[in-house]
Amino acid sequence: PQLKGRDLTDRFICRALEESGIRNAVIQRTDKGKPYLADGSAHISVSHTNDLIGICVADEEVGIDLQHRRNSNVQKIANRFFSQDEVGYLKKQENADAFYRLWTRKEAFAKLTGDGMGQLVKPVPVLERTDVEFEDFILEDGLYGCICTYK
Repeated sequence: PQLKGRDLTDRFICRALEESGIRNAVIQRTDKGKPYLADGSAHISVSHTNDLIGICVADEEVGIDLQHRRNSNVQKIANRFFSQDEVGYLKKQENADAFYRLWTRKEAFAKLTGDGMGQLVKPVPVLERTDVEFEDFILEDGLYGCICTYK
């Protein structure tokens, strides 16, 4: 049978864990869907975008997000999900790169904390955070990413 959804994601997670030296892992999930290992031997974060999956396996809590640029009303999305300071920052930048940098930071932070989309609905700022570190990157034109860890 062809794997789909969470089963397919878990297969990819197991493969990433094996490549990190962790075999026969039993993946569990929080009530908000964050994958974890009960024995705490590693921390996991997963992101999907189009046909791409990104998986972080680390010895500390981690969050990852990947996003392909789309034709979206970024200002409308920002007004709904971003803090006032972030909306102001975007207006000054006036480019899609700035929007996706903030969006991937927000999702990576939400995955780090395990709060998921609930964290995005309230405008939790990510621009001036000092309690976490963000590693922003662009894999190719139109494909943005961020990894977030606690300091």
